[in-house]
Amino acid sequence: MRRVIDLLGSNQVISDFEVGAPAHHDRYLTFGSDGGIMLRDGAVTAILFHVQPTGAAPRGFTGLSTLIPGLSRGAIEKPGRG
Repeated sequence: MRRVIDLLGSNQVISDFEVGAPAHHDRYLTFGSDGGIMLRDGAVTAILFHVQPTGAAPRGFTGLSTLIPGLSRGAIEKPGRG
């Protein structure tokens, strides 16, 4: 998880919610790259990578190949976009 957090970048914002009955504690960690980590009751349920360019990440997310060996930027682009 430390590696994922390092790749997602800085400016972490934490949002907490109680959901359902009985209540589950949901926590969303949003980063400057527009990616995020979702937790439910303290367990990671999702890691979100925003791969399109944004103001905070003008080249999009470029570190995914360090987490998934062999993945190239071409593997995540839409067909016909080169």
